[in-house]
Amino acid sequence: MLHPPWRGRPLRLEGGPAEASLFSEIARHRGRYGGGVLRLLARVLPPDGVLVDGGAHIGLIAVAAASRVPAGHVHAIEPVSASADLLERNARAAGLSNLTVHRLALGGASGSGVMTVEDAFSAGAALAAPAAMAGAGAPSEVAVRTLDDWAEAVGLDRLDVLKLDIEGHEVAALRAGGRTLRRLRPAILAECNPPALLRAGADGAGELFEALAEVAPAVHWLGRGGHLRAVRTADQAVALARAEGIGDLLATPLPAGRPRGPRALAGAAAQRTAAAASAVRGRRGVRYVVEPVVSLTSVDPPPAAMGTGQECVWVVSLGNRGAEDMSGARTRHPLAVGARWRRTDGGLEECPRTPLPSVIRPGSDMVLRIPVVAPSTPGRHVLTVAAVQEHYAWLDAHGPRAELAMVVEVRPGAVSA
Repeated sequence: MLHPPWRGRPLRLEGGPAEASLFSEIARHRGRYGGGVLRLLARVLPPDGVLVDGGAHIGLIAVAAASRVPAGHVHAIEPVSASADLLERNARAAGLSNLTVHRLALGGASGSGVMTVEDAFSAGAALAAPAAMAGAGAPSEVAVRTLDDWAEAVGLDRLDVLKLDIEGHEVAALRAGGRTLRRLRPAILAECNPPALLRAGADGAGELFEALAEVAPAVHWLGRGGHLRAVRTADQAVALARAEGIGDLLATPLPAGRPRGPRALAGAAAQRTAAAASAVRGRRGVRYVVEPVVSLTSVDPPPAAMGTGQECVWVVSLGNRGAEDMSGARTRHPLAVGARWRRTDGGLEECPRTPLPSVIRPGSDMVLRIPVVAPSTPGRHVLTVAAVQEHYAWLDAHGPRAELAMVVEVRPGAVSA
């Protein structure tokens, strides 16, 4: 049960096993989940406003926002079929007629793409480059549209807020939506997920800041409680990401004449100084990994053929090419290394992780034995190894050699070495 941070009835959302961790978090917060984003929407989205929710998933934000704007409309964009089905079901259960589901992904070019979907966490589904799935078969394709092409196709003539949570493709979507953003001048709320941005080919938090500032120059970091910090440079965006981890950036057009709505909010938030952004460095003693610092080398790979459920190890050398220590001993968000399977059906399946047994100093390397357990589904799957910062993100895009990958033929039953 979701309790939006405004007066109104709670919202019951439906999900399945792939949403279990999300519902666990909602329950842990007693229904007060997504508060920073929802509190912000309550301030910048008028009762007759229009929201485009890119990466709407099952409707956590979209359904709540539609219930908030009875005279407005929410366009919920979600490419994963199972998630889109749940989104439509949740909108119907809430009695909403002002929410439209669009089954496509926003990206940098119109066409088609493939999605990677983790079995246990559907909210992390992301567009993958075809090269990333080489040799693994082709999962279901999804339609991809630029914001400009989609807006023209649906005849979008008003846009108060654009929300983008598309697992690293925010920069590409922003740069392929320039005509729409300059024409309609919305407030833009974009997730800042540095590992996902790197994975999608963008240069982390700094490039996201620059892409936002090109179309909506008043940029702010959105805190969990809904408070805003002015962000004036790409370096400040990187510093905030180091201290806060995954967050959101709000960008609004500069005030023109008498400010109102989102512009009024931007004008007030812009009075916060740049010192406020730098003051959060090192908060809670956690430094999130947001820059390319990881290098992996294969020492002894697993066999090219394995039986379903068969176990082996992949011996790798992990290198620290950054400027700070890499540690698995931190009490919060320690570093580990683990193997994952990209199955032919597009799913991801994890193997047990190996914590770093000691600190790796800058410029040093460490040899690790990574356990591998073959999936129960036969086929030519891609086996990968990458570092992971626990409860934060996989670091498979943090450097040109941050991930190892090989195609393994998984066969029914045991396979001799």
